[in-house]
Amino acid sequence: MRAIWILITIASLGLVAACLPTEVPLRIGTNIWAGYEPFYLARRLGHYRNQNIRLIELPSATDVMNAIRLGQLEGAALTLDEVITLSSEGLDLVVVMVCDISNGADVVMVRPEIKSLADLKGKRIAAETTAVGALMLDSVLAAANLSNTDVDIKYLPIPDHRGAYIDNEIDALVTFEPYSTKLADVGAQTIFDSSQINGQIVDVLVFNRQLVNNQDKRIGTVINGYFKARQLIVERNSNAFAVINQRLRLSSEELPKIYDKLILPTPEENQRLLSGEHSYLSRTANNLIELMSQQHLISRKPALSRFTTDQFVSATK
Repeated sequence: MRAIWILITIASLGLVAACLPTEVPLRIGTNIWAGYEPFYLARRLGHYRNQNIRLIELPSATDVMNAIRLGQLEGAALTLDEVITLSSEGLDLVVVMVCDISNGADVVMVRPEIKSLADLKGKRIAAETTAVGALMLDSVLAAANLSNTDVDIKYLPIPDHRGAYIDNEIDALVTFEPYSTKLADVGAQTIFDSSQINGQIVDVLVFNRQLVNNQDKRIGTVINGYFKARQLIVERNSNAFAVINQRLRLSSEELPKIYDKLILPTPEENQRLLSGEHSYLSRTANNLIELMSQQHLISRKPALSRFTTDQFVSATK
């Protein structure tokens, strides 16, 4: 009798084990940004159902980076400079997809009385202490034939820019959508944008190298879902936009304008950006490393090796 109960118990344990997940969740962190919305749209459309894939929305990119540092995420959507910062700290991350390229979404905005780039001389310019902020600031000053000493740079978090502008504490600012739309509502005007330095401000999807080396199939599922949702955005599908705007909370007129200022690369374009040991994106990253080092945004230059892979986007159908 005892032997029978032992057999029943073993069988029961087998059934329980069969019901347990066979793999840990694939946790992907993002902050709110138009270029990351295809992930959430894909989830809403059911492309990630029953795949043990979890999208985790965090308040800011800083929070996403901290979660990666603490091992709370396996992957994340970040700007290229944020990935470089983590790489400089010793994290081993691989870019598996380019989500978007800024083509006017990042801007320098000014008071209406500033009519030309040369008028920036002596003015107070707000920027974030990020590589994107440094890159935009460096680019606009170069275009104006000015140096850092010709302006008064105020380092402020993006959420503080609008208040500082209204209180007349700054004359110009480096910002991006959707904050730029809100600044335009209080009179700020765009004088320079990222379309003038096209290809240098990039959002990417990264995973830790162990998952990439193990060729975790869920990475391909995430990317496939993204591209299916991306197509609806490219087609300006009204139902897709309604879903997206539950998160971005912009007017129906302003939402499509954001995507006019972003390039969302196709799988084929991703392959061209990511393929090879010395891929186009790797070269872009190395140029950005030099700027970040000069601006003291990183304490050491990471040696990027096999920094990108196109193996997952290549499998996209």
